[in-house]
Amino acid sequence: MLWSKEGFNWTSLSTIAAIIALGISIFGFWWSYRANLKHNMFKEKLRVYREYLSNLGRSAIAKNAEERNEIALKHLQIRQEILLFGSESS
Repeated sequence: MLWSKEGFNWTSLSTIAAIIALGISIFGFWWSYRANLKHNMFKEKLRVYREYLSNLGRSAIAKNAEERNEIALKHLQIRQEILLFGSESS
């Protein structure tokens, strides 16, 4: 019996195995959640850096002043996003 008048029966091997399995499963859920967050952050950083590099490439072939102004504004927006990522600890 798991519960007795004295309290919880820790001597049962199946009880100890169940507690260890529960701990491992909780750790596994936490680890996968953390890995998913890190992966999503990586994908977002990759999106920003790709956008930055494509904007630099477009600036090299810009013909008129209107297009250059549009590219300059986009460049500033992307740099703000990069600075936002740089201020995070991860």
